[in-house]
Amino acid sequence: MTYRITSELTISGDSERCKALYHNIVDHFGQIDFNNIVPMPAAIRNATDYFIKEPWMMRHWGACDVFECGVPYRCFNPWKDDFPADMEDYINLLRFQEACEEGTPHLEPIIFTTLNTYPKEIVFALSDQNPGLTFDVRFYDEHFSCACGRMRICDGRVIQSKVAPHHEFMTREQCQFWENYAHQLAGLLPFEATF
Repeated sequence: MTYRITSELTISGDSERCKALYHNIVDHFGQIDFNNIVPMPAAIRNATDYFIKEPWMMRHWGACDVFECGVPYRCFNPWKDDFPADMEDYINLLRFQEACEEGTPHLEPIIFTTLNTYPKEIVFALSDQNPGLTFDVRFYDEHFSCACGRMRICDGRVIQSKVAPHHEFMTREQCQFWENYAHQLAGLLPFEATF
């Protein structure tokens, strides 16, 4: 059984560097191109057999090339998809500029969906490539009513992590199951195929 994992990535730090990075990884379609962050080897990329590409994409990106929107090697960003690209980029930049004037610069979270795993290789690669910026990621899946957990990553290492089981809605066994699952997604425990 497959599970869809939704990740919300917020970048913070120096406002100019954040803005430049945001524009480099989010294209005018409002999508994030994983191939620009963790490149697929040319031998695999040029293969005509999809079944050669799929295992690599799932292992390194947590996503297939046509998973949500049919655009090769891209993941879907639903917050931006509902608007014309140029208008949404304008709205997002306007919010960012207003926040800078108020002294609280931030960009809208980048939201993308992957399969069965939190795409930690992507986030760690971004963090390694952009020292000094902080990447705050909330992730959750379709079978969990809210966030499975949160990770804050800076300079290629986790500086804070938290899982979010809901004790009031679950039995102790269910709570332990989801806590283990969230830790596995975050790479804090080895992943076990329990589904």
